[in-house]
Amino acid sequence: MDQIASAQALRLFNEKAEKLESLSFTSVITKQTTGVMFSGSNTEAGSFMSMERFGPSSESIDAFVLTFRFFIQNNEVSSFRSMVNVYDSGLFSTPLSTEWRDLRADLNRALDSTSFVGYNNQQLTMRRILETFVYGGLSHANVAKKELYAEWKRNPLFFPLVENEFVRTLAFVLDVVSYGRQLNERALRELAGDS
Repeated sequence: MDQIASAQALRLFNEKAEKLESLSFTSVITKQTTGVMFSGSNTEAGSFMSMERFGPSSESIDAFVLTFRFFIQNNEVSSFRSMVNVYDSGLFSTPLSTEWRDLRADLNRALDSTSFVGYNNQQLTMRRILETFVYGGLSHANVAKKELYAEWKRNPLFFPLVENEFVRTLAFVLDVVSYGRQLNERALRELAGDS
């Protein structure tokens, strides 16, 4: 990858990171408590239980994911995977390239870790939750993920829990994106000869 293409990729990543940082979703997760509230009651008609997620609205999640996809879809020059090619181009110092690779490795380890939410006697990974929501619920790009998302959504006690884990995963990845933006600023300074 040449210097111009590398600079464009770095700037696109940073532009999209800044957009994510400015959205209402980000404001809510940084300033308010998010989570799930469980309630139940007993009446003469029987026992009733409900589960409700609080935190970012569905609309703010949708807006966030629209831009968030630039970091996880491998066909985007700004995706974490594509950015490895930028940092491996030989244009940057070894410590900076290593720091990017370590950042991506840490992100992948976290996404492959299990959440506290299980489904059908299997603990769900953060990646599976993320991909099911993004590609099955919000963009409907994958038939199997769409079916799983619809199955989760039909369960009123399970869905708020898994949706909250999705929100927590988005918040975690946002932190990684923000750190990536800082690395990109350093990389842009190196390209300009200001290191």
